Amino acid sequence: MALGKVIAAALLAFPATATARAALCGSATATSANTEVFVTAQQRSSGPAVVTDIATEAFSADRTVSMGVYYDPAETGLGPPNIPKITWHMALPDPTAAEPERLTWRIGEGPWTGPRFTSKPERRWGDPARNEGYLSGIVPPAGIAPLQAAIAESTPVTVRRLSAGGRVLAEGNVQYPPASKVQALYAKARASALANLKPCRPGLSIPPAKR
Repeated sequence: MALGKVIAAALLAFPATATARAALCGSATATSANTEVFVTAQQRSSGPAVVTDIATEAFSADRTVSMGVYYDPAETGLGPPNIPKITWHMALPDPTAAEPERLTWRIGEGPWTGPRFTSKPERRWGDPARNEGYLSGIVPPAGIAPLQAAIAESTPVTVRRLSAGGRVLAEGNVQYPPASKVQALYAKARASALANLKPCRPGLSIPPAKR
């Protein structure tokens, strides 16, 4: 993904056993405007094919900021959302020249929050010629529930990229889409993943690719 961009297909890794060799894996990404839903699925031996992972990501209009979350698979579709993630996407021609930064955000007109420690932007996995980097904001424990509520209620979130000294380097806005849109994308990605199961590739795991 981003999803399509991050975190993008992932191949599930299994031990090299007879059962594992018989396993089938599938993945698919469904995209609409600035939202992506990524699904992985597997089928073991004679058992039914099941969804194993669901990840979604919503982007700002210019795709510099994203807000993503993983869901627990459920029989009726999307289960409860897990820990959300805020990410800033950027060009990063020379990772060694990157300076420490941090992200801060606020939900609606609420207070600014985010991690207090800094980290350097990292290079995106994939083709080095694309010069793609990112900086993720680790959500503090106290901030998880508010962001989950913002995702559920489609509340706008303003994100700032700050220097180590607190100077604002850039600002962007992201809004998670309504649940009906996410459910529709999930259904599309799920159907595609289950319809395109192939033998799993043991020992290999590929993160979501960036566009």
